[in-house]
Amino acid sequence: MLHIVLRTCDRHSLVSTRIVNKKECILRCLNSILTNLESIEDKSLYIIDDNSSEDFKNKLESIVEHLPYVTINYLPGRDQTGLSAKKKSRYSVQVAYEYIYNLPDEDLVYVVEDDYLHFQNAIQEMVNTWNYFSKFIPFNIGIFPQDFNQLHLHPSFHHNETYFQSCFIVPSHQRYYKTTWFTQESFMIQSKIFKQYKTEFDSLLKIGDDPSCWEGNTISSVWTKPDVKMFMPLGSLVVHMSNKTDIPFFITEEQVLKLWNENKTFWSLEQDSQVQL
Repeated sequence: MLHIVLRTCDRHSLVSTRIVNKKECILRCLNSILTNLESIEDKSLYIIDDNSSEDFKNKLESIVEHLPYVTINYLPGRDQTGLSAKKKSRYSVQVAYEYIYNLPDEDLVYVVEDDYLHFQNAIQEMVNTWNYFSKFIPFNIGIFPQDFNQLHLHPSFHHNETYFQSCFIVPSHQRYYKTTWFTQESFMIQSKIFKQYKTEFDSLLKIGDDPSCWEGNTISSVWTKPDVKMFMPLGSLVVHMSNKTDIPFFITEEQVLKLWNENKTFWSLEQDSQVQL
């Protein structure tokens, strides 16, 4: 079974130069997930909403209320006075991981942030690739859906020495994939990997408290374990709608706008639909 765990919040954002309206972004990214899931039978979508506005909650309900595989967990209010945006987001991460720790070991889990626009059939390709690689690669397989620019050596990047590492490349049925030591907080693995490396996953909760903590020395430490291989597509399955520098190589502005427009909902208003590319 495939479990999608989506964390949403329309209030605080870690990105100050976001290229789209945050609330509109969440709804369109959710719509891209729902469209992807139409072709997948054995699935569940667990949404954890962290104190979004009532207006957003109403819109969220209206989009998913007819879908029996969707559950929404509205987190209770809590005192967040003085907390940074990074620290505020950690509570919903904790709730997500506690949910995952109780899933069956062999089930696939796709934990995804709320600003990822998915290309058509992206999630099905992730599942297909996981199944294919698992047949002949003797490791626990993970899929990171974003062709993340910084993981490629490039003269304009200021942190090549941090991100760029050796890898090997494997062809799937649809495209080439490369191994990666790093992911952001959106990836697909089996539930048993979360449980096996619970200490590493729980260390992600320190972000916002410990300035030295980031994805690279918390969850990404799992991807270099001797029994795990994380793969990233060469040719992105998603567009991370955070800032312009996150648009993957070879994804044109026209493709981004097309994907954005394809996923508008009946709540989409013109004033909220602009993309600053």
